[in-house]
Formats: sequence, C-alpha cells, structure tokens
Amino acid sequence: LRTALAALVISMILAYIINPLVNYLETKRIPRRFGVLIVYVGFILVLVLLFVVVLPKTIEELRNLFVALPQWLNELNARILDASDQIEKMTNLDMKRIMSSGQKQVESYLNAVENNLLDQVRSMASGMYAALGRMVTFVLVLILTYYFTVDKNRIKVKMYKAIPSNYRSDILYLAGEINSAMMEFVKGKLLLAFIVGLMTMLMLFILGVNFAVAIGLITMIADIIPYIGPFLAFVPAFFFSFMDSWTKALWVSVLFVFLQWAENNLFAPKILGKRTGLHPAIVLLCIFIGGGTFGVIGMILSVPIFSILVIIKNFIAMKLRDGKRRKEELRKVQ
Repeated sequence: LRTALAALVISMILAYIINPLVNYLETKRIPRRFGVLIVYVGFILVLVLLFVVVLPKTIEELRNLFVALPQWLNELNARILDASDQIEKMTNLDMKRIMSSGQKQVESYLNAVENNLLDQVRSMASGMYAALGRMVTFVLVLILTYYFTVDKNRIKVKMYKAIPSNYRSDILYLAGEINSAMMEFVKGKLLLAFIVGLMTMLMLFILGVNFAVAIGLITMIADIIPYIGPFLAFVPAFFFSFMDSWTKALWVSVLFVFLQWAENNLFAPKILGKRTGLHPAIVLLCIFIGGGTFGVIGMILSVPIFSILVIIKNFIAMKLRDGKRRKEELRKVQ
C-alpha cells in the first residue's frame, strides 16, 4: 500500500510537470496520447545523451579523482602540518597532539565509511528483489503518469462535478492561484538550475579546475534546493581548485559569489516573474524543517508547499474580509 501510494503521488507530480509540454504539443495538433509518448521518448533521448556524452567524461574524472586523491591528501596534510607548526610557535599550543587526535577521528570515520560500503556490497545480492520491486514501481509510475496526463480534461470534469455548486467558484479560484504559482516555480527552478549548472561547468573549464563536468552536474541538481544547494556545489569546486593553488581557489570563490548574485538578482526575477514572496529566513526555516523531517525530498518540496499554505491563508483572509464587508453593508441597509 505504501509503495502504491508513493507511485500515485509521484505520478501526479510528474503528470503536473510534463503537462505544459503536452499542452504545447497539443497546440501543434498532436493528440495528447502521442504528446505524452513524445515527451517520454525525448526524456529517454536525453538520458541516452547523458550516458553517451556526459557519463563517460564524468566516470573518467571520478577515476582520476580516486587516483589523485591520496597525493592531494598528502599535500593537504603537509600544508596543515606547516600551518600547525607556525600556530604552535605563535600560541604555544600542542598542535601535534591536536592533529593526532583529529587524525584518529578522521581515520575512524573513514574506517566506518569503508565498512559501511562493504556491507552495502554484501547486501547487493539480497537487494535484487528490492531492485525488481523498484523497477515495477517505475513502470507503474510511467503508466499512471501517462493516464493522468492523457485524461487530464476528463479528470478535471469529474472533479468539477464532485464539488458542491456553492463552493465551485471559490475552489476554482484557489486552484487557479495555486496552479499559477506552482507552474511558475517548477518551470523557473528547472530552467535556473540548468543555466547555473551550465555556467558553473564553463566557469570551471575556463579556470582549468579538475572535474568541471561532474561539479557542473552536481551544481545543476543541487541548485534546485534554495540557498543550501549552491553551497553544497561550491565545496568540491573550492577543494579541487585549492589543491592546485590559492589563487585559483580565490577566483572560484569570487565567481561562485558572482554567479549566485546573478542568479538571485538577474536570472530569477526574469525567469520566475512573480516569486513566492517569502522572506529568506522563512525559506531557510522551511528547508531545515523539511530536510530534517523528510530528507532531500523535504528540502526540495518544503518551499512550494509552504507557498501553497500561504496562498490558502491569504484566500481565507480574503473571504473573511469579504464576509465582514457584506455584513456591514447589510447592517447599513437595515
């Protein structure tokens, strides 16, 4: 039941996301059932392109990363030791003991990660049944998404008839407001994530930072999460550039700050148009609460869900004001 409900919810979200594309194809006199199939085929072609073009480059970069990582760690350790010697001379602190304690903690953490990976590898055989279940769920999601998208108008008519006539106008108005806000949010965030990821990739290529493709893809995915995502993408870019030189790391930091400023002040207003109107502190609070409760999915969905709640709150306040105004008008007439 839990898997079926999850598949149902995911299918509804996917149908909502691909519906504008299907609507556009429908304006070109392409039936909706063929429009959904065209979107599916286009999505498969994008995946094939990623596997053929991007994935080999990413795998090569990751392989080079694992090969070069021990040398970089040794260089980083040498720099830390030099810095600790200078700090010890200036402050009379026993930096060797502090470094030894920190190194033991890092080694214990790495050992725990290694053991966890080994456990995951051992459980892969027993996880084949779960993988098969996920494949069945994936196919179910595709089928449900197809029917939700193709039968959108029929579903809307049935839902409209199910609404009591006294509440139809209010519910349709509220649904229209939520739909406009969410479509703007979804399309805007996806387009922003693609632009920011592509610009990050080009920026790192120009600076000669290793693993530019992988970091660009990480940025593209992480940028969907407001505020937190760009910082998560900045960390590996800064680390790899720092291993080359302080100057390159400084340039990466400056360009990342500029890119985030451009996203928030130039791209977002143009692409998103009407934004959620939420204060940045509220957005951060939503992300932390959603992430702490539901993980990454919660971090991504917390802001649009809170925006929906704000729209509902404003609608209720508007209806209360209208009701109060009508009562006052009736009182004056009487």
